Amino acid sequence: MRSQIALLSGVFLFFTLLVVPATAETWYILPDGTGDAPTIQAGLDLCVSGDIVLVAEGTYMENLIWPEVDGIVLRSESGSDLTKIDGGEISRVILMANGLSGSSEISGFTIQNGKIYGPGGGILCSQLSSPTIINNKIINNTALSSEGVGGGIACNNGSSPTISHNIITGNNGELAGGGIAWLNSSNPTISHNDIRLNTSYAGGGIYVGFNSGGYVTGNFINRNQSTFSGGGICSQEAHPTFRLNFITENIAVTRGGGVTCVDEDEAVFTYNSITGNTADYGAGFYFRESTLPVIENCIIADNIGGGVYTENCAPTICYNNIMGNTDFGIRNSTIGENVCGTFNWWGDASGPSGEGPGAGDGVSLNVDFEPWSEELYLLPSGVGSQSTPTRSMLLQIYPNPFNPQTTIKFVLDSPQRVEIAVYDVSGRLLSVLANRNFTADSQSVVWNGTDSMGFAVPSGTYLVRLSTESTTESRKVMLLR
Repeated sequence: MRSQIALLSGVFLFFTLLVVPATAETWYILPDGTGDAPTIQAGLDLCVSGDIVLVAEGTYMENLIWPEVDGIVLRSESGSDLTKIDGGEISRVILMANGLSGSSEISGFTIQNGKIYGPGGGILCSQLSSPTIINNKIINNTALSSEGVGGGIACNNGSSPTISHNIITGNNGELAGGGIAWLNSSNPTISHNDIRLNTSYAGGGIYVGFNSGGYVTGNFINRNQSTFSGGGICSQEAHPTFRLNFITENIAVTRGGGVTCVDEDEAVFTYNSITGNTADYGAGFYFRESTLPVIENCIIADNIGGGVYTENCAPTICYNNIMGNTDFGIRNSTIGENVCGTFNWWGDASGPSGEGPGAGDGVSLNVDFEPWSEELYLLPSGVGSQSTPTRSMLLQIYPNPFNPQTTIKFVLDSPQRVEIAVYDVSGRLLSVLANRNFTADSQSVVWNGTDSMGFAVPSGTYLVRLSTESTTESRKVMLLR
């Protein structure tokens, strides 16, 4: 019996040794080629699943093709400011294909100067590849030609990466998606990125297309530009969800300064701030051709060229703060087909102007605006979670214009110090209304139209600026004596 037990114990020990996984290797790469491999590409090619390629600070002139091995981590030792992968404008910087999962990771690099006649100047995720792309700077990359989508990052053919905490700036997609593009049944998670100063024909910051979804949350989508439509975002025949994003100061030469949705699109926008965007029309949102988007609990404010413009479609636009937009708050160009625009705050308790009875932002014919909200909605911040810096949202200055005083309302998602100051149009500081700690909640301060010495300031336009450690926001206010 003892010999049988000993034999079984030996078999068990042998089996255990067989199934213990190999220890992951770390391949150290140096810019002078004296590391464990001479280049980053050579290091990647040495890897098996679970290995790490650790890259020392320096600039690496490479155009990487990810091996057909899932679970490799490509990581910098010193962070993105000091570690750069430069495509040299020869080809895209990184190609990731062949069904990679989220265990394949790129983190801590500046990925720059990629150039490709096709998709993905910086990074292309294709053929069901869904890696993790985190804590990088993706800058000055270009995707050219009629297939030039995703100047910074392109996701194609069922690829659904996690793209988080990156700075994506200065990229160009000739056709669509200067910063990021995803299409053809791709469903990425795009969270807590700074997407700014990118350019394209459609979707200067982001393009989503052709049966794609995705979840986009907590991003700054700022100062991107489209030479046609969708300065910040263009969504076409897709169904993405956008939540808790700042979509601000984007420009489209013709329509959809902040957002364009076309061709049976079904995008959903909740708790976003769409402010200060510019276009000939539809500066906040432009919707066309049987789209069915939903816009709820958003701030649509101070857009130059109108808040929302709809054409041959039936969006749902409810429970939003719509205020301070030039032209109309909502304009429907389709005769005989009404747009649902109920339960919105129009900037005045009397309701919308135009075809409405009040003094708030205007509505055109064929907009169902009744009932409306008689109070400003106190919405949460456009960006913020436990893993990101705290944010604030300057919601409204009301009344505006005003005399003799106005109330400045804002929301904080955590306790923090806030300064609220008033400047004249030349930038001269007139008065600091608050500079103290506030609790996490809706807050307000009052300005009575005086300077720091208590003297009344004259009629005119002034700038109210809210500043915290992590963000600064401004609104114009007009005093009428």
